[in-house]
This record gives sequence, C-alpha cells and structure tokens, in this order.
Amino acid sequence: MLILDSDAETAAATARELANEGYETDVLTGTDVTAAEVRDDVACVITEAVFPETDGIELAQRLRFDRPSLPIVIYTDSGSERVASRALSAGVDEYVRKSDGTGALVTALEWLLKHAAPGTTIARDPLEGFMLASQMGIVVLDSNGVIVAANDRAAALFERGRHEIESRQYDDPTWRLTDVDGERLAEDDLPHRRVLNGETSVTNLRHGLELADGRRKYLSVNAMGVRDGPGDVVCSVADITAQVERERQLERYRTIVETSGDIIYAHDGEGTITLANHTFGEYMNRDRDKLIGTHIGDVLPEGAYETETKLIEALRQTDKTDRGRYEFELEHSTVGHRYLEGNISLLYDERWQFDGAVGVVRDITDRKNQAEELERRNASLDEFASIVGHDVRNPLNVIIGRAQLLRETEDVSHLEAIEANAKRIDELLTDLLTLARQGKAIEDPSPLSLRNVVTAAWGTVETGEATLEVSDELGTVLADRGRLHQLLENLIRNAIEHGGESVTVRVEPTTDGFAFTDDGVGIGPEKVDQIFEHGFTTNRRGTGLGLSIVSRIAEAHGWNVTLDENYEEGTRFCIHTHEE
Repeated sequence: MLILDSDAETAAATARELANEGYETDVLTGTDVTAAEVRDDVACVITEAVFPETDGIELAQRLRFDRPSLPIVIYTDSGSERVASRALSAGVDEYVRKSDGTGALVTALEWLLKHAAPGTTIARDPLEGFMLASQMGIVVLDSNGVIVAANDRAAALFERGRHEIESRQYDDPTWRLTDVDGERLAEDDLPHRRVLNGETSVTNLRHGLELADGRRKYLSVNAMGVRDGPGDVVCSVADITAQVERERQLERYRTIVETSGDIIYAHDGEGTITLANHTFGEYMNRDRDKLIGTHIGDVLPEGAYETETKLIEALRQTDKTDRGRYEFELEHSTVGHRYLEGNISLLYDERWQFDGAVGVVRDITDRKNQAEELERRNASLDEFASIVGHDVRNPLNVIIGRAQLLRETEDVSHLEAIEANAKRIDELLTDLLTLARQGKAIEDPSPLSLRNVVTAAWGTVETGEATLEVSDELGTVLADRGRLHQLLENLIRNAIEHGGESVTVRVEPTTDGFAFTDDGVGIGPEKVDQIFEHGFTTNRRGTGLGLSIVSRIAEAHGWNVTLDENYEEGTRFCIHTHEE
C-alpha cells in the first residue's frame, strides 16, 4: 500500500494501523507527494484529497493515467459531498473520511482487494465500484435525465428498490419534485440539465420529493459530468429532511420572536447581545440591528442590569433551577413610565459550560395599575367601614334616642335634633360616596383651561361675600373636568367654612402646578399632619372628608397636594401637577 498524506504523523499512524492488519505500506509526505511514482508491486494507493502544493484528486488522476486499473482510495479530513463528487468523477474507487477511523479504511481495502485477482489490481469499472462501496447515495443520469444506474444507498433514500428507480426520469411526475418551499422544480434547475448547460459542477441543490406513502423527503444533490461511464452526469444524494425541518422550526421561532409583543433578547457569557427582537429595540429606544454585539449593561437600565447580573450569579450557584424572575422600571420613549417583569433562563454549551442567558421581558404596567387600584379600593372599603361604624353611628344613636324620648314625652322639640342628625348622616353619606368615586385613576384626561374650571366651581358654591381672585397667567392643565371641578369646589367650600364668608380666595400658577390661597385664620402647626385624614375637621358641623376628597382626586390624576406650612397670611394649598 502506498500512503500519500500531507501530515507525516497522521500518515505514520495510518501505516501502523494497516501493519497491524497485515498490510505492507510505504509512506510519502510533504513535497515528496508531488513526485510520487507507483511501483508495480503497489496494490492500492491511499491518498489525502488536499495537499498544500497539489490537489489529491488530480494526483489520483495522474497515477491512474500511468496505471489505469490501479485501485485508489481517498482518505481525507476534507469530507464533503462536493469532494466526494469530484473523486467519483475522477474515477476514485473508494472515499473514506478520516473521522470514521482506520477501521472504515480497512473495511474498504478488504472489499477492494477481495475483488482483485491474486497478485493483481482490480479489473473493473471504477465508477461502478465506487457506487457499490460508497456510503452515499449515488445515481447516474444520461443526457435526457434518465437514471441509468443507482446504488443501494440511493434506492434507500428514495425508499424504493433499485429496479424501481433505474430507467425512470429523475423528474418522474410521481415524485413531484419541488424546491424546499414547495414550488415545482423547473426543468432548467434539474441537476443533469444544469451540468449539460455548462455548469462545471452543481453543489447542494436542495429539493423535495414525494414518497410512495405520501410523505415528503428533502435531498441535497451534488452533480458533475463524467467521462467514459454508463451515463453523462453522476450525482451524490444525501437526506437533509431533518435539517430542513430544523430550519423551518427555527424560522417559526424567529417569526414568533420578531412578532412578539414581549421583549426577547439573549447574550453570551460575557454579556454581549447575540439576539434582540424589535420590541427590545423599541422599549430601549435603540436601533434593533445595532443592539447585536452591544453589551447588555449598556442597554438595560442601570438598576435592571445589576439585578439581572445578581440573578444570573444566583442561578449559577444552585442546581435546583436555571430560571429566575425580576422586575424593573423604565421610561418608555412614547408611553412614559413602565413596569417590566424579566424572566431569565441560563444557556449552556455542549460541554455544559455557562454560555449566557436568554431574557423574556413582559410589560406588567397594566397589571401593576390594577393591583394598585384593587389596593386603593380595599383601602376605600376600610375607610367606608370606619366612617359607617363611627361617624354615622353617632348621629344615628342620637336619632334613636330622641325618637324614644319623643314617643315617651310627646315633646316635639326632639324633632329638631332628629332632623339635624338625619341631615348630618345625609352629608356624611354624600361625601363618603364622593370619596369612594374620586379615587379611581384618570384614564383619558383632556387639556383644560384652569381659569374656566375655577370660575365654574366658584359658581356652584354658596360663597356669600367671599371674593375670588384668579391670576391671568393660569394656563391649561391635563385633567378630567368633572373631578377637577370637584377638587376646586371642595377647596372653595373649605376656605369659606374655616375662613368666614368674607374670605378672599386666590388661585395662581406655580412652577410645578398651581396654588389655592385664602386669607383666613390658617391652620395651626399641631394640626398640619392630620388635615388630609378622613374624618378630621375643626368645624363642628363638617364631615371631615372634604380635604380627603381633594387629596384623593389629586392622586387619581397622578398629582400631589401639599400644605404650605410657611405661609403666614392664611392657608395655602399647592397642587403639584407636574415636575419642575
């Protein structure tokens, strides 16, 4: 055996393995290969397909020219369908990948030498031998596309016997040849037609065919013209059905990722982003295509990146789970402040080494708002129960007691107390219902003239001799008209009840909203912390809910209302409608 290889160590190892099987070998490596000559006692040549200074298949053709019946085996690391097709066309007898090991090489040699007469090389057609021994599907076509020869592997790929496929057209209508997208394969795209139309070789022509039971199978075909053979074009055929299905599944996943309303991204173990969908780019206000290759810490909000990093480290330290969850906030470029929930899953390579993480982030702003609304309603129910259990019960007890006395004494003077306490209950219930209704979040505010709403609210309150001053510089405010009217009405009523009927009320703009001022007696420092609590009042006849309603309406708008404790000329409430 003559071994030709570019690597001396590999060639020596091959020679040792063959010696163990009883074969005598000579080895040529490096530049000696290009000048290789075959002695008469060489029974077979085993050659690499690629050398630094020459082509192994062309070398095989030169050696075959000197010894037409010399068996030649390509034993190569450069295994591919294209290399196999070239070797086949050049008349090589066998094609073995080094990755299959020397055992596969020994098996091929045994088959080759078994068919040779003692002391001579094999006297047979090389193409036929290659077809019989090859592990690939091989079909030979004539110029009309008729299959004139096929090996057993090809018949297995078509899931028919060799006698069923030989003599049939390659594009037999019963096979319904299509491309991988299901479109009928045009005649000019058939492998033999492309070769005969001038292409040197055809590589990785992918098409589908229909099997006898109706299933579809997908093949990869490499084709090349052949001389002095039974046909004109030889094709190697490989089953790529599983690969096509994987590609389709990946494409489905890619579509899901790209069209998902959730943020989806992945990064490697160093934090470099390897995948990002359009939603990720939208939320981070970045060009999605430019996110790939960017470090995740430069994209996520600072607090979110730190939390994600800690979560990944915690997951790597446990063997209970490789998934975790965290929450963070950000300012969306178009819809403002958002609450987000990130779900992280660790990624591992084929050696089970940490290789990064994939994140799926969902906008939970609506869920958060619903939870806060539910909490607010529960708080309102608690307030309702407290007021009903205390503030309403007191006048109700008075009514019951006076009614009993009226029944016993027939003294009608008790009716005045009964009527006053009934009115007190009516006022409490009215304010209580208002308090419950005004806390609901504003969903569709409108720009309103603050001056116009102030004037309208003043006209709905019994103001007596009180005076209203409205700054000409009051602008617009984004609010719900009805509830803003209620807020201002309660502030006006509060000013009149506590400042007297001749009080002066002034509404003026501030740097972050507007101020409501009266020149009444003011509020003592010992009472400042209580004024917005429900039930607190300094007016014996008040319900103590007016300023609670003001605070609740402000919160529903996303505003804040405070008392200016440094104001010494009466009372000054500041309604903060926006940041300075």
